[in-house]
Amino acid sequence: MKIKLILISLTIIAIAYINLNYIKNQKIEEYLQRETEQYQMMYDVQYRQYKIKSQIIYDTIINKKQVVDIYKQIQAASKEKRAKLRKELYEITNYDYKQLEYTQLQQMHFHLPSNESFLRVHMVKKFGDNLTNIRATVAYTNKTHKKIDGLETGRSYSGYRFLFPINDENKNHLGSIEISFSVLAFTTEFIEQHKVLSNFHIKKENVDSKTWGNYKEKHYVKSPINGFYIEKNVLNKLTKYSSKNFDKIKTSKKLSSQLLNSLYKNKAISIYDKRTKIIKTFLPILHPISKKVIAILSIASDGGFVEDKIQNFYISFIIISLFVIALFSFIYREFKNQEQNTQLLQQNIKQQEIMQQQSKMASMGEMIGAIAHQWRQPLNEIGTGIQNLKYDYKDGNLNDEEFVKNFIDENKKTIKFMSKTIDDFRGFFRVDKKKKDFNIKQTTQSVIDMQSAQLKTHNITINITGDEFIYNGLQSEFQQVILNLINNAKDALVENNIENPTINIILDKNIISVQDNAGGIPKEIINRIFEPYFTTKEQGKGTGMGLYMSKMIIEDNMGAILSVKNKNNGAIFTIELNNI
Repeated sequence: MKIKLILISLTIIAIAYINLNYIKNQKIEEYLQRETEQYQMMYDVQYRQYKIKSQIIYDTIINKKQVVDIYKQIQAASKEKRAKLRKELYEITNYDYKQLEYTQLQQMHFHLPSNESFLRVHMVKKFGDNLTNIRATVAYTNKTHKKIDGLETGRSYSGYRFLFPINDENKNHLGSIEISFSVLAFTTEFIEQHKVLSNFHIKKENVDSKTWGNYKEKHYVKSPINGFYIEKNVLNKLTKYSSKNFDKIKTSKKLSSQLLNSLYKNKAISIYDKRTKIIKTFLPILHPISKKVIAILSIASDGGFVEDKIQNFYISFIIISLFVIALFSFIYREFKNQEQNTQLLQQNIKQQEIMQQQSKMASMGEMIGAIAHQWRQPLNEIGTGIQNLKYDYKDGNLNDEEFVKNFIDENKKTIKFMSKTIDDFRGFFRVDKKKKDFNIKQTTQSVIDMQSAQLKTHNITINITGDEFIYNGLQSEFQQVILNLINNAKDALVENNIENPTINIILDKNIISVQDNAGGIPKEIINRIFEPYFTTKEQGKGTGMGLYMSKMIIEDNMGAILSVKNKNNGAIFTIELNNI
């Protein structure tokens, strides 16, 4: 029997480890996916802003009669005439170019229909080179007479380039204009707007094949990601924050492998780096024509949420393991005592009594299986309380003797509440679950009493009104739902810093309403609050399971209805019982 109990306990602990690890990894994966989507959206928004800027510059500075008239003369002009036209075009546009430097404008580059560079306003002495094999976007615009935009590596730098065709009043194509913004400008704006570290990694083969002479050594340095470069001016910007910060966005060989596998699929990815405890998000930037990855935007953000989940996993696993060991040690001692008592029984004990003893041991084995399923939610509540100690410590509450005493008393009541529900564990997920009559108002009041000290800590007033009535069901599960609804209201009141925070519980015939004045639930999420793992609370302060479990208990186990709506500047959760 001892070996059997040890094997069973080890099996339960192993199952708990696998389940907890799966839940941890699932939550981390979901969080990382949200991080990826969030930064992709931020990138897209900023890119659209640059696109709008370039369109405004084109409409107000480039697409005007003076520029078009110069372009009309270029095609038939001699070399000397072209030089004069170039100077004239420079004089027309240079003032505006200088005035627009505050917008982080990097280049205004005019091209001929043959893709020959006619005028670089930012570098007036460099012209005449053919860009056909260097700048695919220039060739595209001159061939299709359509505008195009995207990141592209040029003769000296990489940048976000917005190409527009230049046409006369008869729609005859005369050439093209490029308006571009530097990678440095984009990176700097991204860092300052979103308070993260970021960098661009430009594909090595593009830099090697396109840049002028010594411009590669002058403007680029090798990236920590194999096969990519970083612009030196961006690197200098990052190191101004400190070399330690730049170290955060360096990528290990293992992470580089994950990254490259994702990039082969043109897929953005967020990876948690255990070494630095940083979340690193990588957004692939595609060439506007080839649609191949030509650069990566890397973003380093705080990994506190992931670190908390890992710590919570180990804490939860230790608690469950200790509980299982204690439980099976108790069962083993009980078994040994029973075995010793059995040996002292008289030889004339009836066979029926022996069979009853065997039935008792079999029932004990069934109870063990039920406990393994049913204790997950109460243990999660205790684990959440333990997790919040870190925040209470930061808030200085652990120096408050009354707070500590209340914390201990509340957890004792929770443990007592858990102990009380052991009798109901055996049938929680079974159809042969036994129900009993209980008083709704008294049961609700018992939950309020258990939470009263914590509510007083946050100056929250809670009222219960209405008549008493009897309901036939599972009392401990109903208590768990009321506890979840009160805690949900309390958290909303505290988070929104509501003056005169109040929770009202109203009993009206077969309807129980829990209402707060916390401002209500945003319309865009009110239909999702009963989904598993959905939470609006800060990282580490919510599991997203409380309301989901409450709805399951009310609707699946009690055959009632749990709903929510906004009313009177607050949220109101309603339980409709249908078998009073």
